[in-house]
Amino acid sequence: MTIAQEPTQQSPWVSVWLKPRQTIAHILATRPRQGIWLLASLGAISGFAGQLLGFGLTSKLYDWRVLLALAVAGAVYGVVSLYPTAFVLKWTGRLLGGRASMVDLRAALAWSTPPSILGLIVVTGILVTSEFLGGEGLATTSWVSLLLRAIVGPYAASGRSLSCC
Repeated sequence: MTIAQEPTQQSPWVSVWLKPRQTIAHILATRPRQGIWLLASLGAISGFAGQLLGFGLTSKLYDWRVLLALAVAGAVYGVVSLYPTAFVLKWTGRLLGGRASMVDLRAALAWSTPPSILGLIVVTGILVTSEFLGGEGLATTSWVSLLLRAIVGPYAASGRSLSCC
């Protein structure tokens, strides 16, 4: 196919959900370094926030100092951890016959974070809506607790740990 006949590629933000393997292959072929620090940072921030939510420290997320510390620590940890994680995966993959480069592994790791980023956005929306609609009333209802536990994952031991205040 020539360039003129090639169909337009969907945005990676859309196609990563529908065709993750093809999306990663396309990203690696075209722009493996673009945006990986941002994705890694946002992924780490969402992971740290998920930990806070899972341990019942939801009210701490309303404090600007905690949010600032979460953002800075997550951004630094996300970028810094990307390199040793890719190194370990490259070394392990080599033992198993893999041939991926460090750049490819960092891109694949970074592009594996959109689900947790979206999960954080959804949980934040639920908690803000809950706070806006009357505090603990909505956040402690069984369907909201179940939804939050499904999004946050195994860290949420009980519905009370994800209460709003």
